Amino acid sequence: MIFTTDHGHMLGEHGFTGKNIMHAYNEMAHIPLMIHFPGTKESGKRVKALTQNIDLMPTILQHHGCKIPERVKGMSLRDIAEDREKPREQVIYGWFGRAVNVYDGRYTYFRAPENRENSPLYQYCAIPSTCWRYFDERYAQAMEMGRFLPYTHYPVYKIPALFPEDYSGNIEYVMTSMLFDLQNDYEQLNRLEDAEKEADMCKKLEAGMREAQAPEEQYVRLGLKGTEKTG
Repeated sequence: MIFTTDHGHMLGEHGFTGKNIMHAYNEMAHIPLMIHFPGTKESGKRVKALTQNIDLMPTILQHHGCKIPERVKGMSLRDIAEDREKPREQVIYGWFGRAVNVYDGRYTYFRAPENRENSPLYQYCAIPSTCWRYFDERYAQAMEMGRFLPYTHYPVYKIPALFPEDYSGNIEYVMTSMLFDLQNDYEQLNRLEDAEKEADMCKKLEAGMREAQAPEEQYVRLGLKGTEKTG
């Protein structure tokens, strides 16, 4: 049995209601997770390891004796609960075209876009549509199709974000990078001014983005250093 959800909802906290338009505060991003593994000795155990919803699929596959594909980014939470696997050092989260965020178990950091043009920014998809509309002819000349994503064998569309509605509208409320110490300020009410810690969190954000194989333009959009080159 697994009890969790996909996200929270703002009900006036930080002056907001709803979702997506604001930074991904804890009311949105810190979601419940309770798991019962039948036939194990982990009953009642509380695990403080960093987890994400992408861990659910490999957890279920392992529990049913199925092979976990190598390209899967999630980790089996059963391995974490039973101390067979080292947990993550950081998790990244957010939503398309807005701030990208990182949490290391104590500090959380919201990394804002570098500029109000919010570029470069592309949507990658197998069908040229979102959940509420198709991409019309305004996008046609700028669309490409190719094998742009290293974690899938399939070609995808690469579609530039041309209008604010492509990334949930106005980005005014996410244009400031913000750092919080959740150990002493879980409600995220007191923003830290600490250049050294912010630089450290940027390194952790970059590490998380490399692990997720984020497209190179995301580093540019966020004003980060980008992927590490070898050779």
